[in-house]
Amino acid sequence: MSQLHLIEDEGISESFSLNKGEILVGREEYCDIRLAYPGVSRKHVKLLTVMDDTFLEDLASKNGTYVNGRLLKKVALNDGDIIQLGQVELRFEKTPELNDLEAPEDPDATSVIQPGQFGPNSIAARESGKTAEGITPVAERVERVRQVETSQATEQVEPSGLWARLKRLLGLGS
Repeated sequence: MSQLHLIEDEGISESFSLNKGEILVGREEYCDIRLAYPGVSRKHVKLLTVMDDTFLEDLASKNGTYVNGRLLKKVALNDGDIIQLGQVELRFEKTPELNDLEAPEDPDATSVIQPGQFGPNSIAARESGKTAEGITPVAERVERVRQVETSQATEQVEPSGLWARLKRLLGLGS
């Protein structure tokens, strides 16, 4: 979980957890992170955290938003970035998440499977000598449909009904 640290002359005075998906930062009371400083706009920036990444978007603030000294409208934040909103400075800290490959505490929870741990490259597939088409019932059905479509495309289909009678009347083949 990432954090924002409010930096003042004596060091970090307050820390804000970024555990929510979208966080509004500004001077107004309805903001998730309220910074009651005159240089901060009522709705200054929006922080959006998606998985391990946090993005900052300036919301047309009067004084702008600076990240590492550069005036920016939108940016992906990196660990240690300094964000300036008016005279307020915040340091973004990206804390490492738990390893996704660790076994879940809940035995009924969904496990993360990495590419190569299933399909034709899986241990079970290699041991059984199966090809990509023989790995799953879905792949087997797709292959059967493909074979049927191919065989139907090569067969000559005799016209029936009205079209067949019309061809016979006009003498256009059998």
